[in-house]
Amino acid sequence: MSRTRTITLTIGSLAAGAVLATGITGMAMAADGTPSGTPGGSHAGRQHMPGMRGGPGGQALHGELVVKAADGTISTVRTIHGTVTAVSSSSITVKADDGYSSTFDVTATTEVRVGAPDFTQGRPDPSAVSTDAITDVSVGDVAHVDGTVAGSTATATKVHAMTAAEAAAMDQQRQQHMAG
Repeated sequence: MSRTRTITLTIGSLAAGAVLATGITGMAMAADGTPSGTPGGSHAGRQHMPGMRGGPGGQALHGELVVKAADGTISTVRTIHGTVTAVSSSSITVKADDGYSSTFDVTATTEVRVGAPDFTQGRPDPSAVSTDAITDVSVGDVAHVDGTVAGSTATATKVHAMTAAEAAAMDQQRQQHMAG
């Protein structure tokens, strides 16, 4: 292989790695439960609509990662942002804008938040304990779900849902904030 081709491949590999790392960083941040730029986290004081921060193309819709915790345990995490297509006392199904759909089991330890966060006093309080229940979520709501995967079963750790109107209003606020 010629030196020119080797340099071109190396630069191309580095660029592809940078793009991939940007997307993975957004997913890993969402998986850890305190993503930067979402309720419970901050990014230079900016507030964003709940959900994963996307890479160069915008907001990520869904993803799955294998992560290693500080204690050395390895687990698979899954996250999705989209429209609730089914919900019961024991599960939730969310369909992303690209058509991908995922069902998560809901347990007594699943943290559920319903409604748009209140930003009137700055950013939402990350220590606030949610008292919402999965039965407060409705088909047609916009939701972001984080969970863990074991075998073929995904179990929700966090669910944040709001009406489509609330999500649209938050998205409009986010766009205005990003433009200003």
